[in-house]
Amino acid sequence: NGQSLVSWSAPTSTGGSAITGYVVSAWPGGRSCQAGPGVTRCEVTHLTNGDSYVFTVTAMNASGTGGSSSPSNFATPRARARAPRDLRVVVRKDVVRLTWRRPTSLGGAPSIGYNLYLGRKPRGESTRPLNHKVLHSTKDVIVLKTRGTYYLVVKGVTVAGLGAASSPVKIVVK
Repeated sequence: NGQSLVSWSAPTSTGGSAITGYVVSAWPGGRSCQAGPGVTRCEVTHLTNGDSYVFTVTAMNASGTGGSSSPSNFATPRARARAPRDLRVVVRKDVVRLTWRRPTSLGGAPSIGYNLYLGRKPRGESTRPLNHKVLHSTKDVIVLKTRGTYYLVVKGVTVAGLGAASSPVKIVVK
């Protein structure tokens, strides 16, 4: 979410003086972070989700700053998707028809799928994922053979992982 963790190997030659630190620079944008001696990872923050960046590392010692490393591979920070909205449920016997609206933000991710979670508690705690995923659709049908009260939440799934959960919806199977 707006950051990238960069790691590297220490240089094999230090120019005869101990390394005093490193600077990691992002391109584009010029964001950077610093790491102390002996540390070979640093988190560059304040990046834009969905934009791609490359990183270079320079080492510093008593003689000054060394040359830049080769550029890294591209990295694209992403945030979790927001919660799906307006979850609606229609129950007829044991058949549950669901519809919802896409989240207002996917966190910079290019696409989304959905996971459905079903539980017996009102706030969606202790829910278990259903045995299927809904790819790129905002509707689904499930069958609940056991009578009782259930609570269902929907979470978006992107390359950044699971998004936030929708508000739980109560389902009563009679």
